[in-house]
Amino acid sequence: MLEKKTYSEEFKREALRLLESSGKTVAALERELGLSHGLLRGWREVNATHQRTHADFANCMKELVDIHFPEAQVIGIVLDNLNTQYPGCRA
Repeated sequence: MLEKKTYSEEFKREALRLLESSGKTVAALERELGLSHGLLRGWREVNATHQRTHADFANCMKELVDIHFPEAQVIGIVLDNLNTQYPGCRA
C-alpha cells in the first residue's frame, strides 16, 4: 500500500503563491511540482458571500468552470439543500 505523502504548510503556501503568480494552470503546476492531480485545489478556495443569491451561485459556478477547471469536459458538483439549486442558477 502506498504511503500518504504529507506537505508542510509552508510548502502549501508557496505552491499556492506560485499558482497565483505564475499564470500556469493548476494541472500544469501540479505536474511541474510532482503533485497528484487535483491536490492543489484541495489546499485552497473558499467563497463566502453576504447573501446566497442565484447570481452569487452562478458567479461561483462560472469561476469553477473558467478558472479552476478550464480543461475539464465534465465537472461533478455536490450541493446541499440551499436555495440555489434551480435551473436559473446554471452558469
